[in-house]
Amino acid sequence: MLENEFNISKDHKAAIVSIITPSLEHHTTLNETNSSLNELEKLLDTLGVPVKSRYTQNRKKLDPGTLIGSGKLKEIAQEMKDQEISLLVFDCELGPGQIKNIKNITGIDV
Repeated sequence: MLENEFNISKDHKAAIVSIITPSLEHHTTLNETNSSLNELEKLLDTLGVPVKSRYTQNRKKLDPGTLIGSGKLKEIAQEMKDQEISLLVFDCELGPGQIKNIKNITGIDV
């Protein structure tokens, strides 16, 4: 299995994450970002993975290490642990380093 491959189990409960920023096409407004999150939620529902929370972060530019910043990730991680959510799904493409950094900060599968 490749390092970036993953398996999604129906036992997972997911939180979905996106960003509102002028740096990313189709994510420049709250409406665009919500539309993207709605589509992602439908895809996860098709896989049988319930979405329990959704998060967005407004940023002028993307954080190169984590996309949304470590402070927001720590906030999300605490809420996810309280809700027993085991999967964090971003609606933007993440690089291997970003995935690793997010996992290290949150302790949650990405």
